[in-house]
Amino acid sequence: MNKYPRIGAYLFDMDGTLVETERFWSIGLCDLLRADGFELPFEEAYRIVCGHSWNSIYQDIVARFPSEGAYDVDAQADRLKPCYLRAREGADLTIPGSTEAFLALARHTPCAIVSGSRREDVEETADLLGIRDSIALIVGAQDCPGEVFISEPYIDIITGDMCFTVSTMLSDNDTVIGADYNFTKLQESIARMTEGTDRTALIVTKKGMIVGYTDMSYVGEILNLKLSEYSDIFARVTASKTHPSFRISLNGRRQTIFSSETSNQWYMILCVDNWALYRDGYRQLIINTAINLLLVIVIIVFYLMSVHNRIKSEKALEVKEEFLLAVDGFVAGSRCP
Repeated sequence: MNKYPRIGAYLFDMDGTLVETERFWSIGLCDLLRADGFELPFEEAYRIVCGHSWNSIYQDIVARFPSEGAYDVDAQADRLKPCYLRAREGADLTIPGSTEAFLALARHTPCAIVSGSRREDVEETADLLGIRDSIALIVGAQDCPGEVFISEPYIDIITGDMCFTVSTMLSDNDTVIGADYNFTKLQESIARMTEGTDRTALIVTKKGMIVGYTDMSYVGEILNLKLSEYSDIFARVTASKTHPSFRISLNGRRQTIFSSETSNQWYMILCVDNWALYRDGYRQLIINTAINLLLVIVIIVFYLMSVHNRIKSEKALEVKEEFLLAVDGFVAGSRCP
């Protein structure tokens, strides 16, 4: 009997959740590209692999090394697989407790694996972990060729939290899978970005709903109604395609506005006080100006001293010449009969 009636199924990722394979896929990718005459640092390969589906990895590889596009996504995966197997040989891939947790949950609730890896790779790893018979469904990279849809935020009727749904259609063009997310992590990111009083960050949907702000009480409200001072900023951000920074007066202070747009047309807006943004530059400019001014004053003082010394030298020379002329005149006069 299901002890958790509200939960219909558990969805597990594979890489980084059940097994730690992304490091070995990264090593294999470096080896494959090296065999093709390309050098890719491990750190960069790991950035390409970690957290991304095979379809996304393939697109990134072809974008960086166009000649790799001579192999389609499946052929390239078949070429990479032996490199990965060599890299992981003898390694322990398991994440402590993950297999046990999967098997325990699968005893009373259907458990599925939804992974960016190919289905056959998921099946091979499931066999390695001994959980294949406990998996209700496997969804791999080739099962999700469609675009990902992200819903508008809504209030979850069970938890009361604001959530959004990420979903996509599978390759049968009939089945849709989705997952609900709340804004906890998003709000934590907002809090980190707005530490101090010199910056404000908010995230707004294309319809003007606030989904992230320093003050959580504003989440779910309409921007133009609750934060009307940001209306002009939001209008400029949504009207722009390239989202360059711009300056504006906000609450009596000059601010620089930075913005970006997600694929589902949510907008992240960061307002930074100009003094905070350019403070270090202003200080360095003031210090450099003061030093340069001091050097100019020193140069002027030395110049005036040299002029003064030159005038004194010229007067002393004139006196000397007058004295010598007087002596010459006296000597010449004493020689006359």
